[in-house]
Amino acid sequence: MDYSNTVNSQLLNEFTKHQIYPTNRYNSQLGTSFVELMIVITIIVIATSISIPSFTNLMARNKVTTQANTVFESLYLARSAAITQQKNVQICHISKPNSLECDQQRDFNSAWSNGWLIFADVNGDNEYNKDDNLIKVVDASDHANIVFNQQGRLRFSPDGSARSAGFYICDQQQIDYRHIYLLYSGRARISQSLTDKQKAICDAV
Repeated sequence: MDYSNTVNSQLLNEFTKHQIYPTNRYNSQLGTSFVELMIVITIIVIATSISIPSFTNLMARNKVTTQANTVFESLYLARSAAITQQKNVQICHISKPNSLECDQQRDFNSAWSNGWLIFADVNGDNEYNKDDNLIKVVDASDHANIVFNQQGRLRFSPDGSARSAGFYICDQQQIDYRHIYLLYSGRARISQSLTDKQKAICDAV
């Protein structure tokens, strides 16, 4: 027997086998890649399902925080103006967006979603008109509920004092809440503590 022919024949058979059946290792790699791909997709789905509610909560809290700061700054501005100008300074909810008319509704727990005016009531008629000093027009349209828990308007006296009152602020998804309460001294405080009744009032507007 020719030994070299035998070796060549074996090499040829081995080469031919790999040429005819080249897919075994490829199929194995393909299967592994598919499993890995499914694992990655599963991880992405889980991460997304966790992150979307977290992002929604974050956005809601940002809206409530922004509106609470806006109300707080308005109260501070009105009190400072009353002391500086030695006039009664009023904050009134406006009847419609971009309006300079105070809303005539005087109900308890009214929504202040349209914004409000801050003005020095120069002629003392408890209404804003051309004789008065307009201090600021505040736009409150940020998709958060704002409720004034007293009737009518809010007035600061020249000594900075005001009646005791409060504002409830909440997002429309009922995720976050703020309570701004005004002391007789005219100073305001912000709290995250609301009773269930106060939350229900804010959610209902």
